[in-house]
Amino acid sequence: MRDTIVPGGISTEELLGIAADIADALAAAHAAGVVHRDLKPENVMRMPSGRCKVLDFGLARISAAPTSEGATRSYLTSAGIVLGTVGYMAPEQLEGKPVDFRADIFAFGTLLYELATGVHPFHGSSSASTIVSIVKEEPRPLTERCRSHPGELDRIVRKCLRKNREERYQSTLDLLVDLRSLTLHPQSEHRNPLTGSGIKLPIH
Repeated sequence: MRDTIVPGGISTEELLGIAADIADALAAAHAAGVVHRDLKPENVMRMPSGRCKVLDFGLARISAAPTSEGATRSYLTSAGIVLGTVGYMAPEQLEGKPVDFRADIFAFGTLLYELATGVHPFHGSSSASTIVSIVKEEPRPLTERCRSHPGELDRIVRKCLRKNREERYQSTLDLLVDLRSLTLHPQSEHRNPLTGSGIKLPIH
Protein backbone atom coordinates (compact mmCIF):
# COMPACT_ATOMS: atom_id res chain seq x y z
CA MET A 1 0.00 0.00 0.00
CA ARG A 2 2.98 2.33 0.36
CA ASP A 3 3.01 2.86 -3.42
CA THR A 4 -0.61 4.06 -3.27
CA ILE A 5 0.29 7.00 -1.01
CA VAL A 6 0.94 9.85 -3.44
CA PRO A 7 1.33 13.65 -3.10
CA GLY A 8 -2.09 15.26 -2.76
CA GLY A 9 -3.76 11.96 -1.89
CA ILE A 10 -6.03 9.65 -3.86
CA SER A 11 -9.68 10.20 -4.80
CA THR A 12 -12.46 9.73 -2.27
CA GLU A 13 -13.93 6.86 -4.29
CA GLU A 14 -10.65 4.96 -4.43
CA LEU A 15 -9.93 5.67 -0.78
CA LEU A 16 -13.29 4.39 0.44
CA GLY A 17 -12.88 1.15 -1.50
CA ILE A 18 -9.50 0.54 0.11
CA ALA A 19 -10.74 1.59 3.54
CA ALA A 20 -13.71 -0.77 3.44
CA ASP A 21 -11.50 -3.74 2.53
CA ILE A 22 -9.06 -3.04 5.37
CA ALA A 23 -11.80 -2.35 7.92
CA ASP A 24 -13.59 -5.54 6.90
CA ALA A 25 -10.40 -7.55 7.46
CA LEU A 26 -9.82 -5.91 10.85
CA ALA A 27 -13.43 -6.51 11.90
CA ALA A 28 -13.06 -10.22 11.11
CA ALA A 29 -9.78 -10.42 13.03
CA HIS A 30 -11.16 -8.53 16.02
CA ALA A 31 -14.29 -10.69 16.09
CA ALA A 32 -11.99 -13.70 16.38
CA GLY A 33 -10.09 -12.04 19.21
CA VAL A 34 -7.02 -11.15 17.12
CA VAL A 35 -5.39 -7.72 17.31
CA HIS A 36 -2.82 -6.94 14.59
CA ARG A 37 -0.73 -4.33 16.51
CA ASP A 38 1.40 -3.40 13.48
CA LEU A 39 -1.00 -2.13 10.81
CA LYS A 40 0.89 0.08 8.33
CA PRO A 41 1.08 0.54 4.53
CA GLU A 42 3.77 -2.14 4.19
CA ASN A 43 1.40 -4.68 5.76
CA VAL A 44 -1.46 -4.08 3.33
CA MET A 45 -1.27 -5.52 -0.19
CA ARG A 46 -3.42 -4.41 -3.09
CA MET A 47 -4.23 -7.39 -5.31
CA PRO A 48 -4.49 -7.25 -9.14
CA SER A 49 -8.27 -7.34 -8.69
CA GLY A 50 -8.07 -4.08 -6.74
CA ARG A 51 -9.04 -5.69 -3.42
CA CYS A 52 -6.80 -5.20 -0.39
CA LYS A 53 -5.51 -7.79 2.04
CA VAL A 54 -4.01 -7.22 5.48
CA LEU A 55 -0.74 -9.13 5.90
CA ASP A 56 1.92 -9.92 8.49
CA PHE A 57 0.25 -10.78 11.76
CA GLY A 58 3.67 -11.42 13.27
CA LEU A 59 3.00 -9.12 16.23
CA ALA A 60 -0.65 -10.12 16.59
CA ARG A 61 -1.96 -11.50 19.85
CA ILE A 62 -5.05 -13.61 20.46
CA SER A 63 -7.55 -12.83 23.16
CA ALA A 64 -9.45 -15.57 24.92
CA ALA A 65 -12.64 -13.51 24.94
CA PRO A 66 -13.59 -11.87 21.64
CA THR A 67 -16.97 -10.13 21.50
CA SER A 68 -19.75 -10.59 18.95
CA GLU A 69 -19.26 -7.03 17.70
CA GLY A 70 -15.56 -7.37 17.00
CA ALA A 71 -14.82 -5.17 19.99
CA THR A 72 -12.09 -7.25 21.61
CA ARG A 73 -11.69 -5.59 24.98
CA SER A 74 -9.09 -7.83 26.55
CA TYR A 75 -5.73 -6.13 27.01
CA LEU A 76 -3.24 -7.99 24.85
CA THR A 77 0.14 -6.53 25.70
CA SER A 78 1.68 -6.46 29.14
CA ALA A 79 2.36 -3.02 30.56
CA GLY A 80 5.85 -1.73 29.82
CA ILE A 81 6.30 -3.65 26.56
CA VAL A 82 6.38 -1.56 23.36
CA LEU A 83 5.74 -3.40 20.08
CA GLY A 84 4.89 -1.99 16.64
CA THR A 85 6.07 0.66 14.17
CA VAL A 86 6.47 4.13 15.69
CA GLY A 87 4.56 6.14 13.07
CA TYR A 88 1.48 3.93 13.35
CA MET A 89 1.35 3.17 17.05
CA ALA A 90 -1.43 4.47 19.27
CA PRO A 91 -0.51 6.68 22.24
CA GLU A 92 -1.11 3.83 24.68
CA GLN A 93 1.28 1.60 22.71
CA LEU A 94 4.01 4.22 22.73
CA GLU A 95 3.59 4.68 26.47
CA GLY A 96 4.00 0.95 27.08
CA LYS A 97 0.45 0.52 28.34
CA PRO A 98 -1.69 -2.54 27.67
CA VAL A 99 -3.38 -2.35 24.26
CA ASP A 100 -6.51 -3.76 22.68
CA PHE A 101 -8.27 -3.62 19.28
CA ARG A 102 -8.56 0.17 19.50
CA ALA A 103 -4.83 0.46 18.82
CA ASP A 104 -5.53 -1.07 15.39
CA ILE A 105 -8.23 1.54 14.84
CA PHE A 106 -5.72 4.31 15.56
CA ALA A 107 -3.27 2.81 13.04
CA PHE A 108 -6.11 2.50 10.54
CA GLY A 109 -6.93 6.20 10.96
CA THR A 110 -3.27 7.08 10.37
CA LEU A 111 -3.23 5.04 7.17
CA LEU A 112 -6.47 6.63 5.91
CA TYR A 113 -5.09 10.12 6.55
CA GLU A 114 -1.98 9.30 4.55
CA LEU A 115 -3.97 7.87 1.65
CA ALA A 116 -6.32 10.87 1.63
CA THR A 117 -3.65 13.58 1.78
CA GLY A 118 -0.32 12.02 0.86
CA VAL A 119 1.03 13.28 4.21
CA HIS A 120 1.52 11.47 7.52
CA PRO A 121 -0.67 13.07 10.23
CA PHE A 122 2.07 12.93 12.87
CA HIS A 123 5.28 13.10 10.88
CA GLY A 124 8.35 14.28 12.77
CA SER A 125 11.99 14.74 11.83
CA SER A 126 12.93 11.85 14.12
CA SER A 127 11.33 8.94 15.91
CA ALA A 128 11.33 10.97 19.13
CA SER A 129 9.54 13.95 17.57
CA THR A 130 7.03 11.63 15.89
CA ILE A 131 6.25 10.05 19.26
CA VAL A 132 5.70 13.47 20.82
CA SER A 133 3.38 14.42 17.97
CA ILE A 134 1.30 11.24 18.30
CA VAL A 135 0.96 11.58 22.07
CA LYS A 136 0.47 15.35 22.33
CA GLU A 137 -0.55 16.96 19.03
CA GLU A 138 -3.72 16.97 16.93
CA PRO A 139 -3.31 16.46 13.18
CA ARG A 140 -4.29 19.18 10.76
CA PRO A 141 -7.86 18.57 9.50
CA LEU A 142 -7.81 16.26 6.52
CA THR A 143 -10.11 18.56 4.54
CA GLU A 144 -7.67 21.46 4.92
CA ARG A 145 -5.01 19.45 3.14
CA CYS A 146 -7.35 18.09 0.47
CA ARG A 147 -10.63 19.97 0.01
CA SER A 148 -12.04 17.45 -2.45
CA HIS A 149 -12.77 14.98 0.36
CA PRO A 150 -16.11 15.23 2.23
CA GLY A 151 -16.21 16.47 5.81
CA GLU A 152 -17.66 13.16 6.94
CA LEU A 153 -14.42 11.43 5.98
CA ASP A 154 -12.52 13.86 8.18
CA ARG A 155 -14.91 13.07 11.07
CA ILE A 156 -14.35 9.31 10.67
CA VAL A 157 -10.57 9.69 10.55
CA ARG A 158 -10.50 12.04 13.52
CA LYS A 159 -12.56 9.60 15.58
CA CYS A 160 -10.05 6.86 14.76
CA LEU A 161 -7.19 9.14 15.84
CA ARG A 162 -8.48 10.20 19.25
CA LYS A 163 -5.71 10.16 21.86
CA ASN A 164 -8.07 8.63 24.41
CA ARG A 165 -9.07 5.18 23.17
CA GLU A 166 -12.44 5.51 24.92
CA GLU A 167 -13.25 8.25 22.39
CA ARG A 168 -12.36 6.16 19.34
CA TYR A 169 -14.73 3.72 17.67
CA GLN A 170 -15.68 1.12 20.24
CA SER A 171 -16.49 -1.46 17.59
CA THR A 172 -14.70 -2.06 14.30
CA LEU A 173 -18.06 -2.94 12.79
CA ASP A 174 -19.37 0.54 13.64
CA LEU A 175 -16.38 1.99 11.79
CA LEU A 176 -17.11 -0.23 8.80
CA VAL A 177 -20.77 0.83 8.77
CA ASP A 178 -19.78 4.52 8.70
CA LEU A 179 -17.37 3.90 5.81
CA ARG A 180 -19.96 2.00 3.80
CA SER A 181 -22.58 4.69 4.44
CA LEU A 182 -20.17 7.34 3.19
CA THR A 183 -19.46 5.20 0.11
CA LEU A 184 -23.17 5.28 -0.75
CA HIS A 185 -23.47 9.06 -0.41
CA PRO A 186 -19.95 10.58 -0.46
CA GLN A 187 -21.01 14.18 -1.12
CA SER A 188 -24.13 14.48 1.02
CA GLU A 189 -24.23 14.39 4.80
CA HIS A 190 -26.38 15.57 7.66
CA ARG A 191 -25.26 15.58 11.28
CA ASN A 192 -27.58 14.21 13.93
CA PRO A 193 -27.72 16.90 16.67
CA LEU A 194 -28.39 14.31 19.38
CA THR A 195 -25.66 11.77 18.63
CA GLY A 196 -23.21 13.83 16.63
CA SER A 197 -23.04 11.08 14.04
CA GLY A 198 -23.29 11.76 10.35
CA ILE A 199 -26.49 10.67 8.63
CA LYS A 200 -26.00 10.54 4.88
CA LEU A 201 -28.86 11.74 2.71
CA PRO A 202 -29.37 11.03 -1.00
CA ILE A 203 -28.73 13.88 -3.40
CA HIS A 204 -31.82 14.95 -5.35
